[in-house]
Amino acid sequence: MKKRKLQLLAGVVLLGFLTQGSLAAEEEPQPLELDGTEWQVRFICEEETKNIPQEDRLVFKEGRFILEGFQEKYEPTNYTLSVDGQDTIFQTMQTREGERAFWRLQFRDEATRGIFSIHPDEKEPLVCNVRGELSKGELERREAPERPDEPVVEEEKPAEKAEETPEKLPEAYPEEPVEVYPEEPKGEKGLFERLFRR
Repeated sequence: MKKRKLQLLAGVVLLGFLTQGSLAAEEEPQPLELDGTEWQVRFICEEETKNIPQEDRLVFKEGRFILEGFQEKYEPTNYTLSVDGQDTIFQTMQTREGERAFWRLQFRDEATRGIFSIHPDEKEPLVCNVRGELSKGELERREAPERPDEPVVEEEKPAEKAEETPEKLPEAYPEEPVEVYPEEPKGEKGLFERLFRR
């Protein structure tokens, strides 16, 4: 009886873990949808430079990103979004002849902060802190991707047994007729006696 109770308790605990894991998977947070938004940002760089404006505007449009002041330098580029706790992490790289620019920003609610750096081919990189606020558009979470339906596994049906055909037994050989000699009439001597015992 005690062993049965322990088994029942273990089953309940295991079911609880499985339920929590399933709920956690269903409630996995999605990144903010940045497409269609604009952000007013400030740059705080390690050293003063004319190459980067002190203030500018980040524009997210049609799945691409551009800094308005860099439109003559860089073409709009695609980007990746991920989630870290409550933050949406934005990352991208822009290139042009002679240098590359790297972005890594964190978005939460209607504020953003992060790092922007320019890496010239033959010079030391220039690193800037970025701070900004939402100036246009509305923020919503991306919809969770639909999970593919689990394939239905059909149970294998046991193979049907073929009907057994009874073996055809060989026909029995017909019994050979047994020749029956007629009985000699009673009272008469046999042929042997008649011939030799006269």
